[in-house]
This record gives sequence, C-alpha cells and structure tokens, in this order.
Amino acid sequence: MTRLHAGMPYDSDLKADQELGLLLTELKTCLLRRLERAKRGRRKAKELNSFAAYCVDNGADCITFNYDDVLDQALWEYKRVFNVEQTSYWHPDGGYGFYCRPSFMTVREADVRKDQTALMLLKLHGSINWYPIRGYEQPYTIDAIIHHETWMPDQEKGPESETIPDHLEPEPFFVPPVLLKSAIVEQPVLRLIWSQAYRVLEGADKVTFVGYSFPTTDIAAGILFQEAMNKIPVSKLKVINYATNETAKKEIRSRYRGAIPGIGNDQFDFRGALLWASGLN
Repeated sequence: MTRLHAGMPYDSDLKADQELGLLLTELKTCLLRRLERAKRGRRKAKELNSFAAYCVDNGADCITFNYDDVLDQALWEYKRVFNVEQTSYWHPDGGYGFYCRPSFMTVREADVRKDQTALMLLKLHGSINWYPIRGYEQPYTIDAIIHHETWMPDQEKGPESETIPDHLEPEPFFVPPVLLKSAIVEQPVLRLIWSQAYRVLEGADKVTFVGYSFPTTDIAAGILFQEAMNKIPVSKLKVINYATNETAKKEIRSRYRGAIPGIGNDQFDFRGALLWASGLN
C-alpha cells in the first residue's frame, strides 16, 4: 500500500496510474476484511479493558498508528457516557483530537457538541471508522470526516439511518506507512492530529511505548518522537514489547536507541503487552 499510495515518478510513463489505483483500492478492501475478521475472533478482553480503564482514569493520552477501532471501542465502553457535561470518559465525538461528528448527522439535524474527554486517542494514520462525507474532494477538510461504526449506539435511530452509508465515501480515511511526508502534510485532519501528538509528547511527564516496533522506514514517526520528546528525561521512558530471546531483544533495543539514545536495559519490559496490561491498577 505504501508503494501504491505514494506512487513513483515513472508511473505516468508506464501508463499505470489507473491500474495502480485499482490495485490500491482492492488492497484496502482486503485489509478492511481482515481487520473485521480479526475483530470477530478471540480477544483478550480482560487485559484490553484494564488498559482502557487505566487510560481513562489517569487521563493517559494515546498515540497510535493502528487503523482498527478496537481500542476506541474499549475506551468508550468503559463508561458509555453520552452527556458531555460529565468528566473522565472517552467519546469519539471529541476524543480523536478534533470534532469528529457522528454519521447520523448526515441524515438529520441534532444538537451535538464536541466532547471534552479525559484523554486523546490520536490516530496518526487515520482509522477504519473515519469516513469522508460523499462529495468532498481530496485533500479532505476537517469537517468532511465523520465517525461511523457498529459499536456506538444510535440514540435517535430511525428509518433514515439505513441511508447513512449512501452519504459516505465507500472507503474509510486512512493512509499507509508513508515514504514521503507529503502524504500526511497534504491532509488537514492529519496535520491537526500530528500537531496534537507533538504537544502531548512535548508536555508529557512520562512516555510508555506499548508494542511499537519503531520501524526505521517510518522516518516521519522517528522525527516526531525525536523532536517532541527532547525535553523529557530519558529515565521517564519505558518500552513494553515482546521478545523471547536475546537476539530479538537486542534488535528492539537497537531500533529505539537509534532514535532515542540513552535508554537503559532496565527500561525495556519484554514480557509483552498482555502481561503488562493485566498488572495495571
């Protein structure tokens, strides 16, 4: 997807633009099907719910490159709050770092306000439950993106709700890991989310990386962490990952130290995210 999304300078000479576009659409469709199958499969609900509860109760902002909405659902279901006057909860209307309106507003008027949530879930590459409203052109303005998912109850469900998909683009809004930062910069909503992520990291007291591989190919992410966390003491960083042998552990340490020098061996927890999350209070 990275190759197809960014394109190459010689694609036009090969007359391959349309074929590559069709292939990218098919690949995205396959990815979405696999994610939906995975969501219907076995889920470590206890550990996931423990992590979600910890984030909400402690106001722990989350920055993620994941497209799926599994964590989103767990964060909302922890308290299932609809009243924006309440505190210490998470809701998709305001929890993504921008006012992401619910999809039912495409078919009826409603008095909906941006929620002031306990934490931000900043999805730097988009999400499978973010859809552009049909008719908007790329790059999409921020108000073109709405959230549409099956796990959020429609408080005012009516017969018109069945027509909501007709008002949305067929594909959700997300971008693959990028070779060129222009793929992110050209989208206003991603510029906003990345700016939010920078401010969150810049003002953080501590940062915990959970299951992140720190790929050397994602240059934009590496720069974000390097520049936003340059004032955080290295001792305040923690890495949660899974490795069963010294070779794998050495590789993970090497990747992190390539971007953030000085992380000590004792700051790496290789038991994995499941065991770590099950111990959260």
